[in-house]
Amino acid sequence: MTDKHTPGPWHVDKSLRRSIYDANGVGVGEAWHGVNEREYEEETANAHLMAAAPAMYGLLVELYDTTLDPDIVRILQPWFAKVETIIESVEGDA
Repeated sequence: MTDKHTPGPWHVDKSLRRSIYDANGVGVGEAWHGVNEREYEEETANAHLMAAAPAMYGLLVELYDTTLDPDIVRILQPWFAKVETIIESVEGDA
């Protein structure tokens, strides 16, 4: 796993509900969507999804790297190509 991105964990600012910060309080992104209440709730949900990205990516890479059992690899092979594509796109190789 290469850390070309800002390392996690990330979190959503509780007061702004759309700003995403790293562990040191440095801003890493914002989720903007719209102006009405439904869109505001959606952008808050998007911010939480974005903040979870480093943890999800780390787990995906860990699962991919540690699944060495040939039977598991054979069963999961259809998904491994998708996982590889996701990892490559995050790392900028796709």
